[in-house]
Amino acid sequence: MNKSQALWTLPIVLMVSQAASAAPELVACDLLDEATASALVGVKLKGYISRSTQVMDGVKISNCMFRSDRQSVRVSLAEYASSAEAGKSFGVARKETAQARIVDNVKIQFTVEDESGIGEKAFWYRLASEQYGITTVKGNRALTVSFHFADATTGTRTIPDLRGRSRAPLQAALRRL
Repeated sequence: MNKSQALWTLPIVLMVSQAASAAPELVACDLLDEATASALVGVKLKGYISRSTQVMDGVKISNCMFRSDRQSVRVSLAEYASSAEAGKSFGVARKETAQARIVDNVKIQFTVEDESGIGEKAFWYRLASEQYGITTVKGNRALTVSFHFADATTGTRTIPDLRGRSRAPLQAALRRL
């Protein structure tokens, strides 16, 4: 696994705990469409649509990816057995993301900032100008949206406005949960 792949999976893997649950009514691809993902990053993205779910440590997870040659957006939805389990996993994810220092023997520095008004709890995370994303929890579900940029110039140009542009689509997605 290279540095980019490892960083891409860090927030998603951190949201997994040992909960069991019933099949989700929605999957990640129901929450953000190709046009919205494209508008958020400012380039035409092509979607990889998957309605399947995986079970990791008892948590049902679905993923949806939108990508171009230089940018991508990944949406992950995790469903836990209870709101308590989702909240506990969120807390662990936030703490471990804020403390991330080494992934695949590569030194990294994530910055983490709490966000109010999106879900019950939310935090934005950023790795330099390569990756930016949000993890939020509502009830027994956690939603992570990750934006990945292949070069620092694109990320530096796109990230400052992403948080504001993402607010309404994220709130709309969470209303569906």
